[in-house]
Amino acid sequence: MSKRRYLIKISAIACALALLFPLVSFGYFDKTEAFPASQSKTEIVAVKTNTSPQPAAPLENVVYNDKIPEAKALAVLDDTCQPEEQTKSPNEETYAVTEDTVNAVKAGESSKGNPIDSIKSFLALYEAGINNLNVYLVDVGDGLQEIAADYDNDLGEKYVFKSGIYYDAANLLLYGKDDTGIFALGFDFDIGQLTIYAADNGWNREMGFCSLYDVLAPLINYDYLTTRVKFSYADKDWMIQFWKGRYIIAMGGEVGSYYKPKDRLIDFYDCADDEHRLPISMRLLKGNKVLFEREMLNCWWQSGFNLGLIYLPIQLTLESTLVFPNDTMRDAFTQAANRLVCTGFTYTVDGLAVSVAW
Repeated sequence: MSKRRYLIKISAIACALALLFPLVSFGYFDKTEAFPASQSKTEIVAVKTNTSPQPAAPLENVVYNDKIPEAKALAVLDDTCQPEEQTKSPNEETYAVTEDTVNAVKAGESSKGNPIDSIKSFLALYEAGINNLNVYLVDVGDGLQEIAADYDNDLGEKYVFKSGIYYDAANLLLYGKDDTGIFALGFDFDIGQLTIYAADNGWNREMGFCSLYDVLAPLINYDYLTTRVKFSYADKDWMIQFWKGRYIIAMGGEVGSYYKPKDRLIDFYDCADDEHRLPISMRLLKGNKVLFEREMLNCWWQSGFNLGLIYLPIQLTLESTLVFPNDTMRDAFTQAANRLVCTGFTYTVDGLAVSVAW
């Protein structure tokens, strides 16, 4: 690996961790008992960066988003997030969590996937003080490590938190619990490919999709090309949409699966639910150079946003394979694709799999 590439990766990791450390006490985090003093801690150090991108998994090895450990049930802050025992003088002021603080933290805990409540919870804890912050990795089994932290409030009381953010050293992935993304923001990070990608159950899954989103995209500095394949199947109007281009400072690609009831008159689609997810793989190229690739996952939205050089959308090639549940849906998709007026959009069929190049 070139020195320049190595420095880019180390810088990206440093930036990610720099953002991570001040937010470790988000209400999004599991509030659990303090780690025993004897439990092993691993200080965060530079991670392995010489792993090249792996090819997409073959169709027979579809991954069904089962990497993330099941989240433990969260309890009330007062029961599960007690400070370490300390001796205080009779005249010393006793720390009391206000009702507003408890309510804000409870909201952040119970929501799991709502970044707004997580921020409210963080602000409530921040008001009580976050000092002497210490961040480290804790082994949780199955080759995963969880980012954890401890800190003191303004009265010197010590709190210990598990973050619900996991580091997969073998695959160089950093991701959040419950498939909702880091800090419940809807996105995770592939360190090996310097690529941000969408979590399957992020908050944006509740937002559905319509063409207005694409119209407004330039307002947030997006510059991409998109094409939609619309067809009818199983009493629903379906849309498979493809994107490629620049997303602020990242070069990205997306494949989204949506549907709506036939009697819905407005052109607004729902994101495919778990029952209707499709196995989808994807990779983005500039010429013969692979910017990133995403393995085949059973999902409603396959995506990737690579932190690297900037190109024009027309310079990019998006390749994706979608596996349909039967030949009826596959044929409905391909027949609709045949009617597209989209330069450079081609596909091949292999059984129930349709591989698109655009």
